Amino acid sequence: MDYKGCQAGKHVLCEKPLSMTVAEAKTLLDVRASTGVKICEAFMIRSAPQWQRVRQLLDEGRIGELRAVAGVYSYFNINPVNIRNRVETGGGALYDIGCYLVQSSRFAFARQPKRVVALVDRDAQTGTDKLTSAILDFGAGDHGAGDGVSGHAVFTCSTQQIPCQKIQFLGSKGRIELEIPFNAPNDRPTRLFIDSTGDLTFNGITMESFPTSDQYTLQGDAFARSVFENTEVPVPLEDSIGNMAVIEAIFRSGKSGQWEQPEQ
Repeated sequence: MDYKGCQAGKHVLCEKPLSMTVAEAKTLLDVRASTGVKICEAFMIRSAPQWQRVRQLLDEGRIGELRAVAGVYSYFNINPVNIRNRVETGGGALYDIGCYLVQSSRFAFARQPKRVVALVDRDAQTGTDKLTSAILDFGAGDHGAGDGVSGHAVFTCSTQQIPCQKIQFLGSKGRIELEIPFNAPNDRPTRLFIDSTGDLTFNGITMESFPTSDQYTLQGDAFARSVFENTEVPVPLEDSIGNMAVIEAIFRSGKSGQWEQPEQ
């Protein structure tokens, strides 16, 4: 994180993850307060129209009450000098790509999970996590199971697995699936699928298409507007701190083998 840039009065759009610890992320609250600059973590999906449509569909109750989020994000990279495989600079599956799955789950349920449990498999050579799977227990809430049934998120991320990007939002009356949810193409429209029938032959699924765009450009435009109009950034620091708290809890669970509570 560019503290010097902030202290010089420069607004900062920071590549994810914003930090490697909750404690480090929290120091930015004082930096923001003392300088008045805008600081935003670069989760470009938050500015993408297909993800904004997911938020709208969930809020409208299109799939009923949200019960679960299920996701996979992986690629294959075993180069030991690649930054993604360097533990000292925040390499590994969870920091690099699992952070999107944590962000997506928190975005969908619009709250923090109460506890998490995880399995973490580390590479013997690099020390980074090459395969991490987690369950996030969101409990009951306004955007989850309002009838008292808990909402869960499950995901797997890996740096040594066939490239794959999948995420589904499953509700009491339907489900939503995004096509190529994280690295959305910038040369063709993106698509979103809504299943309100539960027909396992895929009949009855409706598709929505979104015009070709570059989600990184949209992210930059949204951040610029927050600067020029003095409005909230797409991903506030408080949200980033919450994301890092879940990541820390997942790593703790990987060591303890027990349910762990994210720092509040």
